[in-house]
Amino acid sequence: MADLIAFHSYYSHQGFLSPSNMLPRSTSHKRSLSSGNRSLSPDRHVTKAKSTNDLSVAASSAPPIPTIRSSSEGGFADSGFSTLKDPRLLHSTGSSEASISPSHHPDLNDEVATLSLKLVQAINNQTKLDDTLVATRQDLEQAQERIRALESENAQYRRDVDQNVLVKKADYDVEFARLRASLVEEKAQRVLAEKEKKNIEQELETLTAALFEEANKVSALFILIFLSNL
Repeated sequence: MADLIAFHSYYSHQGFLSPSNMLPRSTSHKRSLSSGNRSLSPDRHVTKAKSTNDLSVAASSAPPIPTIRSSSEGGFADSGFSTLKDPRLLHSTGSSEASISPSHHPDLNDEVATLSLKLVQAINNQTKLDDTLVATRQDLEQAQERIRALESENAQYRRDVDQNVLVKKADYDVEFARLRASLVEEKAQRVLAEKEKKNIEQELETLTAALFEEANKVSALFILIFLSNL
């Protein structure tokens, strides 16, 4: 009897004995309560029910089926029966696991925080690079202006050199050496001239002294002559 109950419970969970799978009977075909002979319909076949021994053998040879709580039994406990999982519950179970999966992965939050930090750092680096680019462009513009000014000065210098307004450094060095040599020569001549001047002055002084001495002698002679005539 227990095997029959188990068989009925198993196939009722699988939907084999559900009212939707059973053939509907028309109201015009009612079972007669008489004990007379019944005529079988040509399209119906009578199948012989399996015995309890056959059911027990089939149940023992079948693979073990996980135990679940069926929702179609009105909430009755069926922990003692082996049934298959209801395929209607698979989608809801998968969606519920998908909904709670992010909460069971704290590493994802850490990774998101790390990526956010890297994004902020990348934005800061981009800002610094933009500022550096602006400063570099300003320096480049100033350098270009300086280059244009130097090119203008160089062109003016070349024109002055071509017009002999300016001389080359080599020519200047040659001229400077010549002037320096002449300066040395002039200094030597000046020294000689100064020596000659000193000699002339000394001779002049000597002659002047001798002249005054002769003049004094002549004066004394005239005085003696004048006194002797008196």
